[in-house]
Amino acid sequence: MQPLAKRNYSLLSAFLFFYFMAQGATISLLSIWYSKALNLSSTEIGFVFSANFIGAMVSWLNRRFAPAGRTIAADTPLFADGLINSIRILEIIAWTEQRIGRQIPDTSIRMDNFRTVESIARAFIPEEAHAGD
Repeated sequence: MQPLAKRNYSLLSAFLFFYFMAQGATISLLSIWYSKALNLSSTEIGFVFSANFIGAMVSWLNRRFAPAGRTIAADTPLFADGLINSIRILEIIAWTEQRIGRQIPDTSIRMDNFRTVESIARAFIPEEAHAGD
């Protein structure tokens, strides 16, 4: 690698490292900001996190798994018509674990928890998010 390319690579790597470190450090303060600055209750904060999760997952599923001409929505049955199979569900579980920041217990890996994006959110986003259901 040439010296300039090595320098640019090092700078970009350092920038990305610090960017994601800062993001990771501040995201945990988001719920505090919601409650203090916006006066949201824990239920309302839960709704915000749940909606964010659902939107992000629907977007990811459409990019990753949706066949041409088909759109996956929050209430789309994921196992219908072979949209999701036994290999793809492992990717969904891994994505969900990464997104919620914790491991999903083996006892929670059941078909009813993964039928739709809504059922995934209901199963794995904190209970306050569903107080209005």
